Amino acid sequence: MLTLVIPDLHQDLAWVERVLATETGWDRIVFLGDYLDTRFPRQVASLGETVDWLVEFAREHGDRVTRLLGNHDLPYLEVLQQVEAGATDPLTIRFPAGVEILPRHVRAVAEGWRFPFRRSFRLLVEEEGWLLSHAGVHPSFWPEGGNPRESLARLEAEAHAALANLPTTESPLLEAGAARGGFQPVGGLTWLDWDEEFEDGLPLPQLVGHTRHFGEARPEGRSWCLDGGQTTYGRLLDGDLAIGSA
Repeated sequence: MLTLVIPDLHQDLAWVERVLATETGWDRIVFLGDYLDTRFPRQVASLGETVDWLVEFAREHGDRVTRLLGNHDLPYLEVLQQVEAGATDPLTIRFPAGVEILPRHVRAVAEGWRFPFRRSFRLLVEEEGWLLSHAGVHPSFWPEGGNPRESLARLEAEAHAALANLPTTESPLLEAGAARGGFQPVGGLTWLDWDEEFEDGLPLPQLVGHTRHFGEARPEGRSWCLDGGQTTYGRLLDGDLAIGSA
């Protein structure tokens, strides 16, 4: 079983295509989020092109693909779920603080990521004995009691509830920590800073993105941050990790 783990895209579809041209024999693929980022240079794909690419890739490969959410993606879901609930007047839509989302950006995402596609995104997943999320799970979020499988099931339920209740949820699972300018002691699953907040203290080793270090993936104990700035990715072959580059 070969599982590819692709960290932060930031609309760089050319990089993803290079990875897929190199890795032709994969069984499963997990994207770690941050698909959308309108701050990136014009050389990358547009937001609309990225949205459409993800939909087409899902259509082609079905349940072999898992899409996790990053901190750059969540604000769009917050806005779109309000629109889905009937909010059409921009004055009544709650836009996430500190995020520049223009109406044309919302339209591009809304046209491509329709229901139920939007509901297919997740915050975390276990693959071949590894816990995968965009930024990582701090030990303080790990449910106590029971065996690791029971704790993971409880955490998955909490993450699902946090997404289902956007944008009114105030779950720390979705909030930034002090290292990224937030008010929580540590960041949640889309915000945990690898350099200042991450701890390799869970029963499962973790694979994350989010904290970029151009050109290389970095270990912390048993866990790895794969975000090399669109240069590195993970290969899980029967549970063993290798770092790829493209």
